[in-house]
Amino acid sequence: MRNIGRGLKVIAHSEDGVIEALERTDGGFGLFVQWHPEAMEDKQHRDAIYGALVARASRP
Repeated sequence: MRNIGRGLKVIAHSEDGVIEALERTDGGFGLFVQWHPEAMEDKQHRDAIYGALVARASRP
C-alpha cells in the first residue's frame, strides 16, 4: 500500500516507508492494519488495538 484515499490517515509505516496502518479521519471508526495484531509480541500495543475495537463495538 503506497497511496491512501480521502478520509484516511497513515498511523504506521515500515522502515522502508510502506504504509502499515490507517485510521479514518471523518469521525467514524476505522482502523486498518497490514499485519496480524494477535501475533504482536508487544502486548500493550496489541491490547490497545483490540481495546479500541471492543470500545467502539460496545457503543449503542
